[in-house]
Formats: sequence, C-alpha cells, structure tokens
Amino acid sequence: MATPTLQRTETTSSETTTAPGGTAAAPARTPATTTTWTIDPQHSTVGFSVRHMKFATVHGHFNDFHGTIQFDADHPWDARVNAEIDVASIDTGIKKRDDHLRSCDFFDVATYPVITFRSTRIRPAAPGGRNRWLVIGDLTIHGITRIVELSVEQTGAPGGRSTNVIEFTATTKISRKKFGMAFYRPIESGELVVGDEVTVSIAIQATRIPDSPDT
Repeated sequence: MATPTLQRTETTSSETTTAPGGTAAAPARTPATTTTWTIDPQHSTVGFSVRHMKFATVHGHFNDFHGTIQFDADHPWDARVNAEIDVASIDTGIKKRDDHLRSCDFFDVATYPVITFRSTRIRPAAPGGRNRWLVIGDLTIHGITRIVELSVEQTGAPGGRSTNVIEFTATTKISRKKFGMAFYRPIESGELVVGDEVTVSIAIQATRIPDSPDT
C-alpha cells in the first residue's frame, strides 16, 4: 500500500498524567505477558456517519484496513495500537457519492491514499476500570495529523474455545474541516449539505499472532 506523499502536522495540546511531586506517572511494564494481535478485517468494521442535507444521516464504512494491537490484560494501559485504512475502499452504498468522497473535495485519494492511527497513551475511562479505556493517539487524514481520543470497550476476551481472539469497540467524533476537508455547499437554511462533525464507530476482532515475541 502506498504511503501519503504530502503531510503536515497540526496537533492540539496533549495531556500528561503526573504523580505527586510533578513526575510522570507510568505503571511498570511487564513485557513477559504482552502479546501481539492482528486485526481481522473479515470480522471487523470501521464505520462512520455524518449529517446530510440537515434531515438525514449518511452511514458508510471502509472495506480495506489492517493493523496490530500489542496488549497485556494485566496492564492494558501499556497497550499499543497501529492501524491503516485504504481510503479508496470507502463505501456508502452509492457509487457517485463514493467517487465524490474520493475526490479532491474531500479525501483526495490520489494524494493521500491512507488514513493512519498510532496510539500514544491509554488511561482507564473510570478509576479502577478494567474493560473501558480512553485511547489517545495520532490520527492522520488528508495529510493532517491531530490528536484524537477514542472511547474503547473490551467486548470479548480470550477464553474457552476462543483463546486466540480478542474483541473491542471504539467510538469518537472528529471535525472533517480540521483535517482539511472543507468542502462547503450550503442549503437555503445556511447549513451545510454535508455536516462537519463525523461520528466514527469501530468494532474490532483481533487474532493472536502465533508465537508473537514479547515486547
């Protein structure tokens, strides 16, 4: 898969967790229990929805994506996520609309063929929580990188007959304009034909890589 050719970075301020005395708080890692999982695109979905013409919501998804998760169930805050999406695989069910989304009005697939996500930090969604986390990372769309926060829930854990499968869901909201997709065409009320806020909904099933090296 090709990589984006022109890229600029625009990030919002990041958060830092500190311990008493002002030092960074970092739980001890236990490399011996960290395993690597590969995302199974046949049993996963990367979807999105956006308001259209004020009255309707358009739903779509990407058909081609891949990635890995490095995960330790005892220390989930040490997890690392890396993923790539083939933007040309966008699918809203209408070819004409998909072609427009691939054009320079929106994703400009010819110049920026992939979307990437790299996690940088993970923290529990609530004190003491073990199944819900906030995953912070760098999301690159249309050549622009911004820090985003995903609400993640572990919905399936290895066990029984599925010792090599793990499942997660994740959601977030982003502004398409902040990623350089500022196509503007208002309707009579003054609102945009295509809304700015995009809701991202992800369901991931990942398979453990056999004999994956500890990290």
